[in-house]
Amino acid sequence: MAIESNGTLLQVAYGGYTLVAPSTEVKEVITNASYSEPAFTTPNSIEFEIDKADQFYFIIRKRANISGTTFETLDANNFTVDATDATLGVQIDYSLENFSSSSPYYSPNWEEGLADNQKLILAVDSGTPVDSPVSRIRAIDCKIKDRTDSSVLFFRVLVDDFNKVFYFLSVRSNEIGNRNEFATAGSTISRDLDGKSDFYVLISPFASFNEVDKGSHSFAYPLNSIFYNRQNTYNQEDFAYQIISYSHPSLEDNVRVKNVPGYPQMGVIIVDRELYDDTSGVTSTIGVDVEARGLISEMRDTFRITFVRI
Repeated sequence: MAIESNGTLLQVAYGGYTLVAPSTEVKEVITNASYSEPAFTTPNSIEFEIDKADQFYFIIRKRANISGTTFETLDANNFTVDATDATLGVQIDYSLENFSSSSPYYSPNWEEGLADNQKLILAVDSGTPVDSPVSRIRAIDCKIKDRTDSSVLFFRVLVDDFNKVFYFLSVRSNEIGNRNEFATAGSTISRDLDGKSDFYVLISPFASFNEVDKGSHSFAYPLNSIFYNRQNTYNQEDFAYQIISYSHPSLEDNVRVKNVPGYPQMGVIIVDRELYDDTSGVTSTIGVDVEARGLISEMRDTFRITFVRI
């Protein structure tokens, strides 16, 4: 991950999160949070991997000596913050406040022996909207700058949202004129095998897509043939696709996956008609698992396609 890494005396500790669920709100805070500073406490850039959350909290402090035993007085008004979706560079909501029990984000677990005026609280929203989230931003870059001396702290947050979803659309080569135009949400699909036609399944992690006229499209498949527009939302990273498991040997020769040419956010699973003949005598459901790996977040999600002979 090519991100800024410098020892600028600024340090950050992960303080906890809030998760909004139907009819409830859960807040978890960390006791005795551990501070990190690039090139001081760690040789690497700072990256936090956080469980599913809609808002998370960080405590900021700034060491005043080489050994890191004393810390400076801080004022939130002297700092700027950039919090962005790492895949788009789009600004997301945050709040930077002086450390105080009057702050809505405050927790006594973050006291740690330092004076209140030696710490700041940074709250960053990963749920959109945070009070009733319909999606979560999974890779967030945070950049904090002290305007008094231009020192900068950079860190990345990866949110492991385990409630993942794909959007998919299946097209049979002999039924192109009767194809679906809108993607369906889910993590599995079952297709009948009749031996009459090849078919393919377009897959898109997190973002829906639908067929549109040429000129208003974001990609086409087959190339310059059928045109689609993918939803412009968060988590717009490129993905690497691969099949990670086959439940039957014949699938290895007849099912493959690749990126949509020229549009690496999308994948396409291609199924040859010969799979029908090669599975003669097979009466059970068979299938493959397709992994989508985000090239920025490095998070992995799995889509399953199963087949039944008819």
